Amino acid sequence: MPKCRDFATARALLQDMEVDDVVSWNSMVVECIREGLKEEALSLFGRMHERDMKIDDFTIPSILNLLLEQKRI
Repeated sequence: MPKCRDFATARALLQDMEVDDVVSWNSMVVECIREGLKEEALSLFGRMHERDMKIDDFTIPSILNLLLEQKRI
């Protein structure tokens, strides 16, 4: 996924994808974390779960690190 500063547009594109692509979703989650949009990253992760997407070995460390940083676990 190309780097995009307009997260609302990028998120809308993800939501409208006919086939869920975990790589695109992971890229968006990581970019949100990097840009300081931590709640947005967690929201995207929740949407991945709601859409029954297969969480991979890239998703878990990104979210775990975020939760650890926020002292949620």
